[in-house]
Amino acid sequence: MANFFFRQPVYCLKDPRKAWATRQAMQAYRRTHPICEFDGKSTKVHVHHIEPIQFAPERAADPTNYVSLSPKAHLIVGHAGNFKQYVRSVRALCAMCEVVKVGPVNTP
Repeated sequence: MANFFFRQPVYCLKDPRKAWATRQAMQAYRRTHPICEFDGKSTKVHVHHIEPIQFAPERAADPTNYVSLSPKAHLIVGHAGNFKQYVRSVRALCAMCEVVKVGPVNTP
């Protein structure tokens, strides 16, 4: 029985998203990636798990499993318009969208 819980850690925690290591890793990722990787917005950026916690609980705190998205992009790009689904190629979609950063305009 104990072997089952070591292989399936999601059953040991009620909510792995609230695990301390996961929260800390997500906050660190949000600090280092404060801009949406899809559309370039910087307000209220969500940290999206590429591979959902329910399918890969061992990758819940893995920064290579994260992508930062704006709330609208999180729903549309990360979950295909329905939070019960997920998109496996989120990182590829973000790489295809080139975000152009515009600096302040210097007027004489």
